[in-house]
Amino acid sequence: MEEQEPAELLDSAAPGATRQGLERQEAQRQRPRRRARRIVFWVLVGACVAAAAGGTISARDASAVFAVSSTSMEDTLRPGDLLVTNPAAPVHRGDIIVVDESSPPQVGTYIRRVIGLP
Repeated sequence: MEEQEPAELLDSAAPGATRQGLERQEAQRQRPRRRARRIVFWVLVGACVAAAAGGTISARDASAVFAVSSTSMEDTLRPGDLLVTNPAAPVHRGDIIVVDESSPPQVGTYIRRVIGLP
């Protein structure tokens, strides 16, 4: 079906038809297409927001940031350096690990290098 200009539609329409009436009919014909496009758009926006939120939450839960406060590893780490850790990573010889002792009687965070494994 060919697209017709409103003036052509007015010429071929019923004798009592007005330009505004024909434009209104044309707009009503296009509404379902626009509505479907809006739905698809908002579904895609929602999916993107959900993916971004899920990625942020899982990244936050999978890592922790610790600040170096002592000079015990000064050759490698200086006081004030920040360490980002991954608790799920396997430990190998030579790795730097963070041991968080937050239960009494020992309270504190220890940063050490692994020198031997069982």
